[in-house]
Amino acid sequence: MTIRRRIIFWFTLFVGLLLIVSNLVSWLAMRDHLRQLAMREAKAKTTKVQEVINTLAYKQEKYTSSDFTLDSPKILSDILQELFKDMLDHDGIHMAGGAFLQLRNNDGEVLTRSPNLGSFNLPLLEPGKFLMRTIAVPNQAQLPVLCYATDLYIQQQPIGRVQVAVSLIEKNYILAQLLWSRLLSILFALICASGLGYILSRQLLRPMVQITEQVRLMIDTEKLTSLDTSQIPPDEVNRLAETFNQLLERISATMVQQQRFISDASHELRSPLTSIRGHAELLLKRGRDNPAILDEGLHIIVRESERLTRLTEDLLLLAHSRKQQLTLERINLVPLIQQVVASMRALHPHLRLRGKDSELWIEGNSDAFKRILINLIDNALRATHQGKVTIGWRKLENSICEVYVEDNGAGIPSPSLPHLFERFYRVESARERNKGGAGLGLAIVKELVDWHRGTIRVSSEVAKGSCFTITLPLSPHET
Repeated sequence: MTIRRRIIFWFTLFVGLLLIVSNLVSWLAMRDHLRQLAMREAKAKTTKVQEVINTLAYKQEKYTSSDFTLDSPKILSDILQELFKDMLDHDGIHMAGGAFLQLRNNDGEVLTRSPNLGSFNLPLLEPGKFLMRTIAVPNQAQLPVLCYATDLYIQQQPIGRVQVAVSLIEKNYILAQLLWSRLLSILFALICASGLGYILSRQLLRPMVQITEQVRLMIDTEKLTSLDTSQIPPDEVNRLAETFNQLLERISATMVQQQRFISDASHELRSPLTSIRGHAELLLKRGRDNPAILDEGLHIIVRESERLTRLTEDLLLLAHSRKQQLTLERINLVPLIQQVVASMRALHPHLRLRGKDSELWIEGNSDAFKRILINLIDNALRATHQGKVTIGWRKLENSICEVYVEDNGAGIPSPSLPHLFERFYRVESARERNKGGAGLGLAIVKELVDWHRGTIRVSSEVAKGSCFTITLPLSPHET
């Protein structure tokens, strides 16, 4: 189911449920109100009978139940005459207001009933009770009525019982008409809600449709372009489009970097391969008869092969840098730094150590950190031309430490500083190639420092030297 259909469905369902509940409550309230009216009407008619009896007893000065009895034909005739005089219709046949009346004595025998009952007897009820049922009356089908009964008294002595049945046909008709009108109104409201839901969903989803069309155009043209958000209101969809544009910018930048990486990698790989092939062909032609050419050619092939091996390993390391998981352990950086410098000092005696702390414990990987130091020191050595290179460390506040490699070489121009850690970037391409650099050393350093949850920064001045500083979090067990 599409989003538009879900919006229409849920909007229509919500409106429908709201209308059904509200109309049901009002219909039930009207039904209870009409029932209360019928109850009050039934009570009013029984009260009228009691008033007639009280009036006759006063006129005939019969104030006891033994003197005023409903079994007396004369008293019963007077009651009916006085009673039906006000309660019968103009023809004197039916009770006014669609009511039925019946009198019983204390033994439960029916003494008389209203003419509209014919020979039908109303059900015997307990005094003060109500009963809804259908009765069969002359010239009518089953008629819904509300029955009510109460005792009649003279001087607080019961003389009989009066029963009243109030017709509910008009009230039921009103309820039926009200029900049908409410159902029709609900149906009409649902149709309107569906149409309104369609309009609202179309209006709400219009920005999504525009975004979809723009993305489809990108797919067809195979060209990434920013989404046009000028026609999109400043809402959640607009923020989604802006976020998507930021993602597109990152993807575009990544694709540019990828293309540059492929181009640079191909160029770097082509150079040693071309050199190896050229010298191999030269050896095939002239190397057999010329030992000098043979010896020089073999040395060049070995050197270029080693260069190609290092370049391949660096490329593989960078390619898997975000996928591999290092084995972290608690290591002390100070002896590790001293070990690396000692291994390189035999060829580079101008390396210097500077640090007062004897312990710098971190959570890291010894081999990876050695690779960081070797790359930074090698980079500094190429820049100093046999100058001074210092490797130092210090403990800082907030449970962090710094390791730095400082040289007094030629320095790095300011425009090049932001690009130092990019892959295949070199400040002086020709010189670095001659020295065997491929522009991957600092990129590897950056990846490995990120692995250690650290940061690296560089400060440099032309003709004064450079300093690469690594900041790392200390181990929680550091004291």
